[in-house]
Amino acid sequence: MAKWVSLIVKLGALVFIIFVPTQYAIYLQLLGGIWIIQTLPAVILGAYTRWFNDWALLVGWAVGIAFGTGMAVAANLTPTYPLQFAGYTFPGYTALYTVILNILVTNRPDPGLQCDSRAAYATRRDRRIRLLRLKTIGVSIAIFH
Repeated sequence: MAKWVSLIVKLGALVFIIFVPTQYAIYLQLLGGIWIIQTLPAVILGAYTRWFNDWALLVGWAVGIAFGTGMAVAANLTPTYPLQFAGYTFPGYTALYTVILNILVTNRPDPGLQCDSRAAYATRRDRRIRLLRLKTIGVSIAIFH
C-alpha cells in the first residue's frame, strides 16, 4: 500500500511540474515560506517554555497566517511589503513582519489569553509524576496527575 501511495504522490508532483506555470510555483513558494515561519513562535515558545497560553499561541499563529497571506496578496505576491507607519514607509520581508505580529498577539495581555506564568508554574509544580517501570521490556511510562 505504501508503494502505491508513493507512486501516486510522485505522479502528482510530476503533473504539477509539467502543467502548473512556473510563476505559480514561485508564488506558492513565497506563501509557503510565510506560512511555515508562523509555526516558529508556537513551536519554540510553546514547546520550550511554559510562559505562554496555548490558546494565545494558536490565535497568534492564525493571525500570522491571515495577515501574511493578506500582505503578500496586497503586495502582488512579492516578498517585500511596504509597511507605512507614522508617515514613513518601511519596506521589509513579509514573513518577518507577520512573525513579529504573531509574537505580539501571543504576548498580548488580554484577560482571556493572558500569559499567566505564575499560575502555570504552580499547576506544573504541584503535579506529581509517577514512573511505572515495565521490567520486561525496560520502558518507562510517565503518568501525570
